[in-house]
Amino acid sequence: MKFIVIKISGSIINQLASTTFKQIADLRSNGLYPIIVHDGGPKVNEALIENGIEAEYINDIRKINLPTLNIIANTLLCKVNVDIVEEANEVAQDFIGINGAYFPIFDCRPISKELGFVAEPENINREVFQQLCTNYIPVVASIGRYHNQFYSINAETLAYKIAATLQSPLIILSDIPGVQNQGEVISDIQLSELDKLINSKMISDDMIPKLKDASKALSAGVKEIVIAPGYEENIMRQYFDGQQVGTKIH
Repeated sequence: MKFIVIKISGSIINQLASTTFKQIADLRSNGLYPIIVHDGGPKVNEALIENGIEAEYINDIRKINLPTLNIIANTLLCKVNVDIVEEANEVAQDFIGINGAYFPIFDCRPISKELGFVAEPENINREVFQQLCTNYIPVVASIGRYHNQFYSINAETLAYKIAATLQSPLIILSDIPGVQNQGEVISDIQLSELDKLINSKMISDDMIPKLKDASKALSAGVKEIVIAPGYEENIMRQYFDGQQVGTKIH
């Protein structure tokens, strides 16, 4: 089986092009088995603000206590994941919502006591994904379970670990046109160029973590990573047809 992992950034969920889910479903008829991974983005932030919870970070990672976790998990599993699956199934009845808390698709390991309920995904279950993808398009919410306790997972890390295990390409649909240098999209980046680019100060600070994750992902076995504008119509078809979209990192 040939897979393709598609990470939908929370920032683009409400602006996603109308053709996206139909074209993701069409990949199956072309011999590619898609897996969608998503986070909560603005909806999680809105829910936390509504409940009077302020964000606290340690080394750029959100610290999560139990009340914060409960809001994040509830928003991701009961709102964002459900909304994505419902919208996707309006064009093709193939999508199914899953997560690492209720399905044996990956293990997770707490990162540190200081960060609280934040974990790193590991041991991606290739066999379960193969079975799921035979009949469905999994839509994976970034929540895991460790010793019967829910944990928050970084969705981008989860996406690249799934792609690495399945040795597939990873497409990140975002609210930006790609990696940019002074407003111009960099269409192609080699793995050997990443460290130099990260240290060059040519790109925005918020892009640096994505490029660091990309470096880890490629080193772990991901075939290629494409950061593309999720708001553009036909973006998935353009990618599948071999057209240049966003930034290709390989």
